Amino acid sequence: MNFYSAIVTYKAMSLPFGCDEDRKLTYTPSSEEEKRSFNTKLRNMNGIFSNKDGHEDPFSLLVYSARAEELKVVFSVDLNKYSMKNFKKKITGYLTEHFDVDDISFTEVREITVHEFNMKINKAPFYELLNSSYDTITELGTDYFNERAFSIKEKLMDGKKWSLSKAKEEATKILADKSLIEEIERIYSDKNEKKYYGNPVHYKVSASNMDSANGMIDVLVNSLKSNNRLLGNRVNKIYEITEGCYDEEEFVHTVDHAQGGVVVIDMSGTEEDHGSYASAYHEVIHFFDKQIEKYQVNTLFIFVEITENPGFSRALMSTIQEDVDIVELREGSVSRDLAADFIKKQMKERGMKVTDADIDIALPDKQLFSVGEAYSAINKIYKDSLKKIHYLAYEKVNYYDVKEKKCEIEPYKELMGMIGLTEVKKTVNDILNSAKVRKIRSEMGMDNYKPSMHMIFTGNPGTAKTTVARLLADILYKEEVMDGNRFVECGRADLVGKYVGWTAKTVRAKFREAKGGILFIDEAYALVDDSNSFGDEAINTIVQEMENHRDDVIVIFAGYPEKMKAFLDKNEGLRSRIAFHIDFPDYKAEELGQILDLMAGKKGYSLADGASDKCMEIFRNASQKKEFGNGRFVRTLLEQAEMAQAGRIMAENAGKQIDREALKVLKAEDFEVNAGKVGKEEKKIGFSV
Repeated sequence: MNFYSAIVTYKAMSLPFGCDEDRKLTYTPSSEEEKRSFNTKLRNMNGIFSNKDGHEDPFSLLVYSARAEELKVVFSVDLNKYSMKNFKKKITGYLTEHFDVDDISFTEVREITVHEFNMKINKAPFYELLNSSYDTITELGTDYFNERAFSIKEKLMDGKKWSLSKAKEEATKILADKSLIEEIERIYSDKNEKKYYGNPVHYKVSASNMDSANGMIDVLVNSLKSNNRLLGNRVNKIYEITEGCYDEEEFVHTVDHAQGGVVVIDMSGTEEDHGSYASAYHEVIHFFDKQIEKYQVNTLFIFVEITENPGFSRALMSTIQEDVDIVELREGSVSRDLAADFIKKQMKERGMKVTDADIDIALPDKQLFSVGEAYSAINKIYKDSLKKIHYLAYEKVNYYDVKEKKCEIEPYKELMGMIGLTEVKKTVNDILNSAKVRKIRSEMGMDNYKPSMHMIFTGNPGTAKTTVARLLADILYKEEVMDGNRFVECGRADLVGKYVGWTAKTVRAKFREAKGGILFIDEAYALVDDSNSFGDEAINTIVQEMENHRDDVIVIFAGYPEKMKAFLDKNEGLRSRIAFHIDFPDYKAEELGQILDLMAGKKGYSLADGASDKCMEIFRNASQKKEFGNGRFVRTLLEQAEMAQAGRIMAENAGKQIDREALKVLKAEDFEVNAGKVGKEEKKIGFSV
């Protein structure tokens, strides 16, 4: 499908008095009644020619503006089924049949992108002629620029016809590999008919970066168009493809409207971007395979693989190659001298001067270079040249002054002051340092990709997992790593619905609630069970939402180490999204003693001589037992000691005034009462005699 804008001009015929007013088309602003009549006529025309199901011909036309003897229109035509000549004849016939007009002609006809097609409808001053611009765009299926699971760019080639020598010359300019030169020769071969019948082959472009890939695609598309192997000049590029792109009507519409033209599918990405492609993208690959097989005759597909970030390329290509013939085009490799000449020519086209010294600095110290490396050098030289030529005030600014500044916010101090947790503290510092560097890169105009920050906390009860998560939410907000100071804690009961359809909605609602902060899922392993429940649905929805909200929600899963391992094994896509796996070890006896001192101090207590030794004995015994409670055990022990102290003081001071200092001291005997009640006792089965 090709999209165009044009102006339809006509002349109103002179009519005798008393003629049929319905056959008048010319706009007469002086009469409101005639204006309404004119609007009705154009609305009817739009209704007839904009509804794909309303007429048999494979084209659509919309009048979006009008004045006397001139209509501004946008239209689409499937040139594989309907020629431009027949289209114009059809519209001319309609106008002459229904109106007394003459000398109808199409002027200023030009091919446009789908986006421009939509914009002309949406911004039309003649908006009232359309029943609804939104409904019209939806009806035509050109609404694939809305929110979706992929991004799209359109490009119109200039349409100039190239000879074989011109095509080879352009290929040489981009340092093309012989694979592209050989394909150009096949395209221009006298064995081929110079007429469009469909696509005998499709293409895979392998390059080290997108600049190099784009250069090959431009030469390829211009060569094909020059040999009538394409019907239009529009190239659609689909990129940033997410896991949710497995049932997208917008993708189908994009491919459908590209018939006679080109769809470029950028498959690039890293496992850090999207997880394990082999498992996480199988639905996307299956969906793409079906659409490619369906549309491969009339839509030309060019698959782009960036070699350092291949994404789901291997999995998709191995799937579609059973049904689709693929020609692989690779970027060229050249000597240092040729790479230097290429850089000089490119910089000259950009209006920039470059010296041999600049090139030596930009190119790595080796003798063979890919085209992608040459483009990378060009970008570096160009950026440096801006400071040397156009913005001289920045000539000496080539660094960012990073001053050592310790985080002074209270939540950070509280975390750093906690007993133990060495790994946790290191991870928090790593996250903060990474955020600061990203900010510096952004201020210097460099790539500023934000990585996934989802985490898993494993540890036994009482190891401070929830406390650290809450502090982390405060820290990341106050350090401007996250946009909101939100901490949403939930468990299985908060995520799994009671009825079909509830679970996915409930999970998505929790993510919305946590937007800008942390979603803390405690005892996450509880989502995995053998019952006929909706736990699997919850996990699958969590995985999807983690991807959808990777920039604005940090998910922290927490639970016992062994049970959390089983939880991760349940879903490989879940495991691949975890950026940080932090283990919270059981506290040692000495650390438990320090925790007790902190807790007691906050409550205004001090330990008498002998009390500390008694507590250390209790802690050494406790830490030998399974799931003894860690920090919770210390808290419980302190609370029970407070009760024992109260009983002791009341007994010692019966009828007497209680000394203030006595209330502050905990003695060894206060801890003796519960010294043996520690740890998780193992149940024994059998009889005793």
